Amino acid sequence: MAGEIMSKVAFSSKVPLLMKATSDSSQPTPGYLFEDIQKISYESIDYCIYMADFLIDRLKKKSLHVKLKALQVIRYVVDRGHREFTIYIRKNSNSIRELQTRESKIYKPYV
Repeated sequence: MAGEIMSKVAFSSKVPLLMKATSDSSQPTPGYLFEDIQKISYESIDYCIYMADFLIDRLKKKSLHVKLKALQVIRYVVDRGHREFTIYIRKNSNSIRELQTRESKIYKPYV
């Protein structure tokens, strides 16, 4: 229990980096942030889980910029990060699947 709390407190120092990478702006995420975030996944298995939960929560935001950037970060870390991150994302992929099936109010093809 105490170890988990300490791990969460330590992970909180990584949140600003994740917030910057998934910011609500039309500017693309700088490439160096992807590499820094990918390295976080190798620091600890707990960090993989906390980071995946954070990015899944970002997918629930209304902003399309935030959703797109969160998906880009997830994709990058799945491809290059720790295996535990990929396993956790696959187990909790409902949020990603919802994005595929949700009808967009902005873009409706063939209307």
